[in-house]
Amino acid sequence: MPGIMLQDALRGLGVELKMVEMPWPSIVERVTKKETLPDVMTLINTPFAADPASGLLHQFYHSSRVGATYNWGWYVNPKVDQLLDEAERTLDDVKRLDLARQIQQIVIDDAAGIFIAYPKKWFIVSKGLKGVKYNLISMEWYPWYDMYIEK
Repeated sequence: MPGIMLQDALRGLGVELKMVEMPWPSIVERVTKKETLPDVMTLINTPFAADPASGLLHQFYHSSRVGATYNWGWYVNPKVDQLLDEAERTLDDVKRLDLARQIQQIVIDDAAGIFIAYPKKWFIVSKGLKGVKYNLISMEWYPWYDMYIEK
């Protein structure tokens, strides 16, 4: 879906985007070397914890992750590294949130990625399915062990 959205938006600018599907291991192999790095790469991901600094921000933007999962843009910014490291050492939640906001602003200013969001998400379940809890952190992962069918 994000690829189709990007393709459509670029077409409006007169740019033709060719999309190529490939299996996950092939993607990982290509992004670990600058010589085989694609010009554009789509990655759909959601946080695994409610902590922006030690989760996705670190994986995507810390220079120690260059060429690894998921810093596929080979992004390096010493100030971002410093802020991420500080956020990981800080126990004060308010300070951590402030650091995460600073990191996000630098990443946006650096145009380190194209950010796409799904502002509305439908969550449809059968009336007979009980114990359903919507996961606010993740797009696709739900606590299946709490669910049961009521007959």
